[in-house]
Amino acid sequence: MKFKLKAPAELTHINTRKKEEKGEEILYVDLKFNAKNIKPDDILPFFDDEHANGSPLKNLLFRDDAIVRNIYLSALNYDIKVRGVSFRVGKIIYAKDAVAGKFSVTGIDGGLVGLGFTLTISPTSNEVAQFAEMLGHSQVISVEASQEEMQLEAA
Repeated sequence: MKFKLKAPAELTHINTRKKEEKGEEILYVDLKFNAKNIKPDDILPFFDDEHANGSPLKNLLFRDDAIVRNIYLSALNYDIKVRGVSFRVGKIIYAKDAVAGKFSVTGIDGGLVGLGFTLTISPTSNEVAQFAEMLGHSQVISVEASQEEMQLEAA
């Protein structure tokens, strides 16, 4: 199942670093997003192969279709990376080779799911400035990995 998401999300952190590759310094940026109020059927199948057969993950998160099973359960973290990701947030369309990772899934009363995730990109200086302006604000983000290019790997 390919990773696909369209939901309001807040950009909560920006982490920049430079990495030397082939004698050249490349700028990398980690963008941390938190999305809330996602319908479970829209995101849980990516994390749960058995979603169509009663969804063990959904049953872990919810007592029924609307009540969080255990309010003391912290986020479920998935230590995987998805390569070949493109996304759109605000006026920025990033159709390059982003990497999605550091996923965290939480149940929210009302039968909804929260998802935290990081997108790692190599942006232009213009894009860095645009992302900095988005920090702390919620906007609709569309994220998708093409089936042909998607690569899952343990982080």
